[in-house]
Amino acid sequence: MVVFEVPTLYCNFGKTNKKRNWRPPNDGSYDGHHHYFTIKSLTKLFEKHYRIVSIESGTQAPAILLIGGEKMIKICHMASYNKNIGDNAAIYNIRNWFKTNSSLPVSWSSLDMNEFYSKKNSISFSKDFFKKANKKFDAIFIGGGGLIEGHLYNQNHTGWKLPFNHEILELIDIPLFAIGLGVNYFRGCEHLSGDGKKNLNLLVNKATRFSVRNDGSQEILEKYGIVSREIPDPGLIFHSSSIKQRKVVLKSAFFQPAKNSNPKINHFRGLSIESLNFLNDFCKKCNMAILPHTLKDFRFFLDMMWMVKILSVPLTLQDSEIFLLKVVMSKVSQLTSIMIIQLL
Repeated sequence: MVVFEVPTLYCNFGKTNKKRNWRPPNDGSYDGHHHYFTIKSLTKLFEKHYRIVSIESGTQAPAILLIGGEKMIKICHMASYNKNIGDNAAIYNIRNWFKTNSSLPVSWSSLDMNEFYSKKNSISFSKDFFKKANKKFDAIFIGGGGLIEGHLYNQNHTGWKLPFNHEILELIDIPLFAIGLGVNYFRGCEHLSGDGKKNLNLLVNKATRFSVRNDGSQEILEKYGIVSREIPDPGLIFHSSSIKQRKVVLKSAFFQPAKNSNPKINHFRGLSIESLNFLNDFCKKCNMAILPHTLKDFRFFLDMMWMVKILSVPLTLQDSEIFLLKVVMSKVSQLTSIMIIQLL
């Protein structure tokens, strides 16, 4: 905590009519005093170094009394929010890790990637946003999640999924951190375009830190001549107190379907009536509860879910997550272990 009091020429708070007869320094006869602040000028200076807790009339009235604390770091966190449970875990685990391992006070601002996707990464919109971000934030975080992707995103104005190219990146003056990004390559679908590869490389070089979430993503980038750092997927971060003794026999399990909205991708994943019937029979036979990956999985696998009897289709992913958490917690005492199988 910092307490800072500065005598002034007159009272800025209407507490007293007393005035100091010091000459202002710009009239040619500066008398050596330097207490010529107003609330606006002192605040501007103070905010460069501290976070203002309060500002009021000082005891040496006329004076300004400022009480401040450690400066709040403002971070713009770019990610795909509420699209699926795994990405949400990765996104908020980054913040949780920061909170646990850093003493710096942080103010987080969530920026959903759809702000850019809905405009196909408009160059003018992106440039305007990052110009403002330079003044509003201290840093930009990107991730986690599979944000390196071509396919339909090759039609964006930047030539790939993220809103970055040369003219956008050169405008960014604050630190840029890409954390645990994944390369999303789907069977039978177009990979990164030439522009996408070029702009990805520019992002890697621009970023203060750039990392990917798995060795597969790292290997793909290596084929493009891009060197990246690999870290564990942020979605896997958990506290050491959560570690339990490994069980040899699995007695209970969950099934996690992950259907893609693109029929072409589902085709190359081997999704068919026959495979769905097999999965349906398998889950019933093994008494496996369904733990959907995204909102569309709630709707698509409705007939496979025993829990649907007591749950209407959720409006938001957060609602789904809260419900699933309650379901899991209600069964914890019955579970020897939990196995999550994800349909790839």
